[in-house]
Amino acid sequence: MTPEERISLIRSIYDPKIGFDMEKFYAHAAKDMVFTRPPFPPVVGIEANRQSDEALLAAFSNYEVTIEDIFEAEDRVVMLYIWKGVHTGPLPTMGVPATGKAVECRGCSVFYFKDENVAKAIDYFDLFGFMQQLGLVPA
Repeated sequence: MTPEERISLIRSIYDPKIGFDMEKFYAHAAKDMVFTRPPFPPVVGIEANRQSDEALLAAFSNYEVTIEDIFEAEDRVVMLYIWKGVHTGPLPTMGVPATGKAVECRGCSVFYFKDENVAKAIDYFDLFGFMQQLGLVPA
């Protein structure tokens, strides 16, 4: 896969009209893919990651991802983004019930490719700002 094809793939997964295209993403993920979103522990394997994504996305309605910048370096694609959504369901990793609050946070995802698939992904985002917007920590 060329650098341009990798960038095009990641752009198409975060389509502004449909949000995160989970089917397309997992069609291009290694079976033993590792996803890390610090400070949470890594999630290993396609099925575990799919379940994690489904639970997280079920906690938000009207979510959208805007890609601010995207580039390729060696075997990875780096994407800077803005994520917006309304917290309408429980947050599985944090045990927080729905707040009904709109949130917006910036982040950076790094997708590591092996052959044609995403072998590892790391997502860094403004967790503190996210928690402030939900009213979990003081502003």
